[in-house]
Amino acid sequence: MAPILNRSNLAAIGFADGNGDHIRVYYQDVEGYIRETFYDNGIGWARRDGDVVGKGKLDTGIAATTWANGTQIRVYYLSEDDHLVERCYTGGGSGWSDGSLTSAGFRAAPYSQVGAVPFSLDKHDARVYYQDTENNIIEAVLQPATETWVKGNANLPTAIPGTSISAVSSDNRPNRRVWVYYQLANTQPTEYQLMSNGDWVVGGYKPAGNFPPGAYISAVHWGDYNINVFAVADGNTLVKTPWTKAAAWQSTVPVETVIPNAPIASVKVATMPTWIRVYTQPSGQLISELGSNDDGVSFITMQSSIPVDR
Repeated sequence: MAPILNRSNLAAIGFADGNGDHIRVYYQDVEGYIRETFYDNGIGWARRDGDVVGKGKLDTGIAATTWANGTQIRVYYLSEDDHLVERCYTGGGSGWSDGSLTSAGFRAAPYSQVGAVPFSLDKHDARVYYQDTENNIIEAVLQPATETWVKGNANLPTAIPGTSISAVSSDNRPNRRVWVYYQLANTQPTEYQLMSNGDWVVGGYKPAGNFPPGAYISAVHWGDYNINVFAVADGNTLVKTPWTKAAAWQSTVPVETVIPNAPIASVKVATMPTWIRVYTQPSGQLISELGSNDDGVSFITMQSSIPVDR
């Protein structure tokens, strides 16, 4: 058991089952292992020594997604030779195992971050976003009938090397879609949407402020028409930019001061329509939880430190 890596990338998922709400946060330790810390309704936060997802290259990007009430969880990151790794948890199974993406041979840039969503235009599947050595954002799409992965049709503007990548999806809207957030070569964060007809279009996300190269970005979608996009701006300020159906994109506002190059992960609480949680590192060996119970209007520190290896 090794301590958490300073400024480890983070990923978070939320789901609900017959026992209530659950949250899982994934991070990396100093030996490269991807680990899980968890919240269960009625119990609180905890960790287990055996909760090891797999091993990746140090400082790898991490993404996670879930469906089927948490009985299906997928975690994505880079191997030591820069290939995409998929680790799968299936409820009732015997722990974590490799998914088909691991053997599919998708090679990323050594500095690539990772984003992932469960989504399909016509059937349930998963999509993973990463950066190649030409600094393009690439989409890998799971074909569920054959459990094989193919390259998607994303043809997005070039990103800054090492850009943060965050992806969210919606099955609730009349027109299902995916939103992908990353940082352009000029350091401006941007949004691209995969529409229901399969086309990609630029979105309206244009946060105010200046963002250093590789600034972390994390988006959360809830309900039918709510998005918060979190990013770390100059001055080590965690900021949020909200979108609602009534007001479209709103002003960028500060949330919290964080350490330089602080990672971010954000998630909705599945059964609570207005609850959002954000995870970051207030110092090198801690993960804190910020929370909003009012549709992202205001945030407070819910947990100054959730359980991690130290």
